Amino acid sequence: MSIELRRHVNALVSDFAAEYGEVDLVRRRVECDPAEHDAVVASFDSFGVVGGAGVWIVWDGAVLLARYERADGWIEPGAGRRPGESYTECAKRGVRETAGTEVAIERLAQVQLVYLDDPTGRPPVPSPYVAFRGSIASGAPVPDADAAATDTIGSGPNPGTDGVQTPGGEPTAVGGPSVASDGTPVALRWAEEPPEELAYDQLSELPLDGRDGQRM
Repeated sequence: MSIELRRHVNALVSDFAAEYGEVDLVRRRVECDPAEHDAVVASFDSFGVVGGAGVWIVWDGAVLLARYERADGWIEPGAGRRPGESYTECAKRGVRETAGTEVAIERLAQVQLVYLDDPTGRPPVPSPYVAFRGSIASGAPVPDADAAATDTIGSGPNPGTDGVQTPGGEPTAVGGPSVASDGTPVALRWAEEPPEELAYDQLSELPLDGRDGQRM
């Protein structure tokens, strides 16, 4: 892992702590192949970009979830970062491209340090993923409660997958929930109960009414 990448991760956590106060920091390891490990480092070294961001949107006792083609399960709408893009900007774009609506960021929900661990014995490489809490600012709160398939298949959020190309040809970061080049998911749904498959376990602990007592 490069020293610059380590500094970026440390600075990210410190900056969020200064802005939002206490940070819910989660560390988890994800197995990957050597090429995926190298892609994260190359993305940061070449473009200064790593990780991704998404938004937990709760509306009327349900959370908005997306399912992407290469995802391990349902996840909040989000995106991999582009060069020059902040985590907040990334999260807003991810919702816009995935759900077709604007979102207002309310607060920081969680910072995940996803460590990509390959079988070569190298130190795991961190790829930060930032989850915000937000609300719909404009656009219809779609889809309905049931999962709705879209016409275009997205390439999916999956920590540890290869970066994808944006419409302008710029690479998105690797390791966060990166979206397809057109931002289209396989399906969207408002979930009142946790789906059988979630991209990461922490989503099942999300309060659905703003209180700690009610969770997915």
